[in-house]
Amino acid sequence: MRYLVAFLFSFRLFALRRTTGFLIVLAILTAVSLHQSLSLEKSVALSESIPQKTLVDAGFYSLKSEFKTIDPIVIRISKLDESAWTEADLCQLKKWHNESLKITDFDFMSTIFDLRTPLVEDAQAGTPKLFFPALITESCTSSIADLKIFRESKIQKIFADPTRNSFFSYLYLRPQAEDAKFDFRRIRRIVNHIESFKQYKISVTGSQIFQMYAKENLDRLNLLNILAIVLILLLLKCVFRTWKSGLVLAGTLLFSIVIVRGSMAFAGHKVDALLSSLFLILAIAVAQDLIFVFDEIAKKKSSYLRASRKLLVPSFFTTLTTVIGFGSLMISDVPNIVRFGGWAAFGALLEWFVVFVFLPVLIKKFPRIGANLVSESKDFGRSLINSKLHPILTFALIIPVFLNPVFMEQLKVNHFIMDSFISSHKLSKITEEIRKSHGWENSINIVFEPGLQFEERQMLLEQAAKIQGVVYVSGPQLLVEDVKAPTYLLKFIADQVYETRWGKFFHGKSEKIRAELFFKVADSQGVSKISEAVNEICKGRCSASGEIIAFARFSRLLLETLKDSYFISLFLVGLLMTWVSFSLGQKNLWIYLLTSAIGPSSIAAVFYFLQIPIDMITSISLSVSVGLAGDNAIQYMFANRHYKNFSGIEIRGLGSLTATFVMIILCLPLFLSDFRSLRWSAVVLILGFIIGFIGDYWALKSLLSIRKIINFNKGESSNSKT
Repeated sequence: MRYLVAFLFSFRLFALRRTTGFLIVLAILTAVSLHQSLSLEKSVALSESIPQKTLVDAGFYSLKSEFKTIDPIVIRISKLDESAWTEADLCQLKKWHNESLKITDFDFMSTIFDLRTPLVEDAQAGTPKLFFPALITESCTSSIADLKIFRESKIQKIFADPTRNSFFSYLYLRPQAEDAKFDFRRIRRIVNHIESFKQYKISVTGSQIFQMYAKENLDRLNLLNILAIVLILLLLKCVFRTWKSGLVLAGTLLFSIVIVRGSMAFAGHKVDALLSSLFLILAIAVAQDLIFVFDEIAKKKSSYLRASRKLLVPSFFTTLTTVIGFGSLMISDVPNIVRFGGWAAFGALLEWFVVFVFLPVLIKKFPRIGANLVSESKDFGRSLINSKLHPILTFALIIPVFLNPVFMEQLKVNHFIMDSFISSHKLSKITEEIRKSHGWENSINIVFEPGLQFEERQMLLEQAAKIQGVVYVSGPQLLVEDVKAPTYLLKFIADQVYETRWGKFFHGKSEKIRAELFFKVADSQGVSKISEAVNEICKGRCSASGEIIAFARFSRLLLETLKDSYFISLFLVGLLMTWVSFSLGQKNLWIYLLTSAIGPSSIAAVFYFLQIPIDMITSISLSVSVGLAGDNAIQYMFANRHYKNFSGIEIRGLGSLTATFVMIILCLPLFLSDFRSLRWSAVVLILGFIIGFIGDYWALKSLLSIRKIINFNKGESSNSKT
């Protein structure tokens, strides 16, 4: 450790002796990073978050290249009072569809007015005659009583709910180039146009609508981040009695974010659901380091330069625990998880550099920045720091540490991508409406190989329809099932349907045919089971394909990565703490290790008992908990070098408590997000921060006191024998 400490102090001294040149370099770096960060793109497409190999295995790319359209915008239309449709209503609805088709962004719209049903005239006298009358006549003169064919046809499942009080239309956009970016403005413009017709109750859903709302909510996170900064300013004003302390923290955070985002843009990476949480992670890291410095200034009435110099080394080691926590994610086979782990680790190192090198250089050059930075607060948290934890509660907190493997092993992925938003969100409402009215929750594609005979396709679809959870299998074959005719005529009917505008959706470029399988399963495990059952039935003649299958496989991969990185990072943090303990000559290492594991273990327990679904966002909570494990313990170890009877723990306790309050406040704005996962993450992190502090501070003091009493009694017993 001696050489590492010498290097850190030498590097800091080198910067302090060359303040002007150092600041010029940082100013240039900041300007370049800010310019680069303005071009940083957001990634909202689900396929961009899933590994390419997983998409290939799930047939996503072949499905996309084979069929012209794979993800239409689904429009659900009903009357404002949800009552039955009359003849006049249907005529008005048809006019609305015709007006909507004037939008140039449309390729075509598939509606109930395009559907035709095959009818075969009695063939006793000769060759059967085949008709394709419209389910709803072109002149729009049929009455509701004349729609008996539509009501009895199986095809109505695709375009209407069982009561036929609401209808579905499928809007297919003009295809873009393969490398075209997701056009957020285009989708928003179309949605605004569709929802502008107030005479109907209209809802839109589909993959592209999900991406649109995801993009809007990622943008909204920026406003929530501003709110978090405002709350921090208010808290630090209460604790340290100055606005300057909060402004310095906010400035440090913003500078770090600009550098990280600029570096991401330079590397060609995009901001996805994972990387959007970097603000929170960096804010937690900055708060951990700066608040200990502020607390040292308040206690010793020293300058920022002296306080930061004293905490330079212990804070470097606490930063290393954060780097380990997030860096362990880089063992993953998932590219976006590797990127997230790498950038989070880089951001943690960067903020340490800013707090302990850049800020001292800036303050030395401009002393007024460091003047009157904090004012001692004698009241905040003092009673909490001086309180004690009952031994029984201490041992109760330790129990989850030993049950940690059980909790992690029982974690399961139970997540449906369309459930990403809170229940009051528009997309969640339409999803729930479909579940209630249609009985299905999701769908996948069944793609048949070229040359497969009509009879064999029908047989395979009949078997697929019997899979547990499947509601029905849609496609042109539904029309054929209602017709009583010879097999050759049924095959001819099917071929004719595939040539219609609606039927082309199911007919590929290389003569592949597909069908859609709708099922009542809303989680990744259920999707995997159904897709595996389909492939078992197909035996190479067809296959289950689609983005949702790739997502289900990715979810399992995410869970495996999370478990591996969790235990690896805990082990590495334990090794780091052991090295620090032996280097400092500290005793009672096992107590420090045990209490430091309470925080991560409590978060694993929260996931287990509350059955919180594991996804890309909620999984961050475990990485954060491991990154913070050992932070307080390492600060206490360094502080105890200068004080007797473990009083260094109480010296740093107030800083730990303040940092915990700040981290909790940083999570509060997440409750305003429309992402369900972000709200769950806020719940988990807040509980983890609270229990983690109780373990790091009170449980540590309690166990050390018990150990001290035991050692004292042993010594007294030994003396009496002597």
